[in-house]
Amino acid sequence: MDTKSAIFVLRRATELCPNDPTLTIKLGLLLYTNGMAAKGVDRLMQLAHLSANSTGNLALALGVGSILQEIKMDIDGALYRYKMANKFESPSLWNNVAICFASRKKFVAAVSCLKRALYLNTCDWKINYNLGLLNLQLRQFASAFHYLKTAATLSNGLPHVFSLLAICLENLDDDTNARQAHITATKSTHGSVPLSIVNYAVYLYNKDFSVHKSVITELLMEYEQCWLKKRNNVADFDEQTMTVSTKLANILNLGSHMAWTKDTTVESTSGAINDSANVINTANESPVKEENIPDT
Repeated sequence: MDTKSAIFVLRRATELCPNDPTLTIKLGLLLYTNGMAAKGVDRLMQLAHLSANSTGNLALALGVGSILQEIKMDIDGALYRYKMANKFESPSLWNNVAICFASRKKFVAAVSCLKRALYLNTCDWKINYNLGLLNLQLRQFASAFHYLKTAATLSNGLPHVFSLLAICLENLDDDTNARQAHITATKSTHGSVPLSIVNYAVYLYNKDFSVHKSVITELLMEYEQCWLKKRNNVADFDEQTMTVSTKLANILNLGSHMAWTKDTTVESTSGAINDSANVINTANESPVKEENIPDT
C-alpha cells in the first residue's frame, strides 16, 4: 500500500476542500496509523474543536473518541463523542465504548458492550480479540480461548493474537499447543512483534532455563533486531516488556551487548525474573494493540 501517495493526495484534497470533515478525518487517521501520530492527533483535535456538538457523524466520533481515550486519556470526553454519534447499531462504536469501560476496570460492562458489538458484526477479528483479552484478564480461560481462536482465524494469523492464544493455552495446561502457538507468533509472515518474542522467551525460561538457554538467546537476538528497526514505536516497547527483556539479557550475561539495555535505566537481577514472568503472562496482554481507531 502506497501510504505516502495517499497522504499527499489527502493533504491536497483538504487544501482544496478545507470544510470537508470526511477528508480531514481520513487524513488524520492515516497520519496517526503510519508513524506520524502527533500530526494525526493535531488534525483530528482541530476538527474536534470546530464540531464539538455535532451529532450523527460516526467517523468523526470514532476518530476523535479514539484519540481522546488513547492519547489524551479523557474517557468522559470519548464517551460523550460516542453518544453524540447517535449511531447505536455500529459495532465499532460499541467496541470503543467497551474499551472505555475496561480502562476503568468496569469489566462486566465492557464484556456486555463487546458482546453487543459481536452481535452486530461476528466477523470482526478486533472485537473477538478484545473479548478474548478481557476474558483472559478475568481468568475465564475457556471463553478466552474461544474468542482468541476465532480472532486468530479472522486476522489471518497476526502474531500478537497467537501470542495471547499461547498464554491462554498455558493456563489451560495444554503445553504442546501453547508452545506451538508461541512458535507461530514468533515466526509469523506478518513480521516479528517484540511482545510475542518476549512472551515466548519467558515461557521457555519458566519451563527449563538450562535446556532452552540457546533458544532464549536466539529470541533475545531477534528482539534486538526488532528494537533497532522499531525503537521509535513506543507502543511496541513499553516499560514492562523492556524490563523483562533486560532481566533475561542480564541472566544470560548479554546485557552489555544489547543496544536496548543501554537506553534503559532498569536495574535487573537474576532473582527477579519469575515475578516479571508472571506479570507478562497475565497482565501484559494490554500492550497488544486494541485497535480503537477504526479502518476508514
